[in-house]
Amino acid sequence: TEEPTDTETATDTETATNTETATNTETATNTETATDTEEPTATDTETATSTSTGTPLTFDITGISSGETITDGTRTIEVTIGADQPDIESVEFVLDGETVATLTEPPYTFDLDMAEAGGGAHILDIVVTSVDGDETTTTNAFIVDEAAVSAQVAQAATDTEEPTDTEEPTDTEEPTDTEEPTATDTDEPTDTAEPTATDTSEPTATPTEEPSETPVPLSFNITGLAADDMISDGTLTVDIDQPEGQSPATSVSIALDGEEVDSSDSLPYSYELDLIGLGAGAHTLDVTVVNEAEESLTESIPFTVDEALFITPEPPAPQLAFSIESLNLDEAIEDDTREVTITLAEDQLPVTSIEIAVDDEPYTNGNIVPFSFTLSRDEIGIGEHQLDVTVENEAGETLTQSVPFSFAQSPFVELLPWAAGLLLILLLIGVWVAGRRRQSQS
Repeated sequence: TEEPTDTETATDTETATNTETATNTETATNTETATDTEEPTATDTETATSTSTGTPLTFDITGISSGETITDGTRTIEVTIGADQPDIESVEFVLDGETVATLTEPPYTFDLDMAEAGGGAHILDIVVTSVDGDETTTTNAFIVDEAAVSAQVAQAATDTEEPTDTEEPTDTEEPTDTEEPTATDTDEPTDTAEPTATDTSEPTATPTEEPSETPVPLSFNITGLAADDMISDGTLTVDIDQPEGQSPATSVSIALDGEEVDSSDSLPYSYELDLIGLGAGAHTLDVTVVNEAEESLTESIPFTVDEALFITPEPPAPQLAFSIESLNLDEAIEDDTREVTITLAEDQLPVTSIEIAVDDEPYTNGNIVPFSFTLSRDEIGIGEHQLDVTVENEAGETLTQSVPFSFAQSPFVELLPWAAGLLLILLLIGVWVAGRRRQSQS
């Protein structure tokens, strides 16, 4: 029976079942060479800028900031339109000059694939257009850390792959020889051993090491002034602070319209700016921060100084005041004359003239201080009259006061008719008595 037992050639399938070469994925997952890409420095960052056509539109951008170094595989960017803005026609996302998304209704959210963008510096323009045709573009410069993004993409890919060592062993094939095997033929094939543990284990972490920690990009906050503010005060207080986790600032400088006006190298970074010297109109505040890592970042804020700040108000008009003494309103003067005095109020400009008129006719002029004159019944006459006093100061201001009055008839004159009547009666009585006496004598 040597012929049927000689089946070593048929059963020996070590070459066919040895899958170590196929399951070894170290070469496919080894991405260490990708880490040779140098990490961008903070000096590649730029400041976000905005340009407008027509009326500027106000909106907030979250998910990305200018000057940022991005290590994420995908970044979700959201644009929130201000509450008082007109209806929005579209929000357009333009990456390196090419439109990657156009949204016509909220929410204005877009996922930017950094792996597709590629490593290095990029420019993202976000263009917001209103239904009125107004357009505002915000430009954000950022850097993609190619090594970190590639590592995240590779890790995500290997996490989703099924192990290749789950194939059924091929040594279970039936021998082609149909003769009954001898005792030696019934031995279990040596090549049907289960795959070794190294064949079914997950890929080791060595090829997909986590990237080294990326420094937090330099950023800071400005309070006390917002873009396009209208300033109506002569002074402006600006405060600068950094978010947590930042490399501490070593200097902060302030410039107005391109000229440095203040700087500091220690906390607190608070500055009081005099705006009077700027004059009315549009201006720009530039804030530059340098940190311990010698990174530098500048943010510019446009604002306007109100013209009303430079309009000198008219001085208050001097109060011209005086009083007329010794004569009351609607008084009936029984005397033949009445002396009237003009008294000027204190703390006012000097008086240059005082004019007197009775019944719209000039009556008299006199000394200014003290000023007095006499109303005469003989000159003015009996009955109702009006006195007008007009005072003028050295500023040319005038003030007129009018007092109605009257001169009553003299008591003696009022008795004359009665006295004349009585005298006439007495005279008539005398004549009658004299006549009676003559008759008696005759």
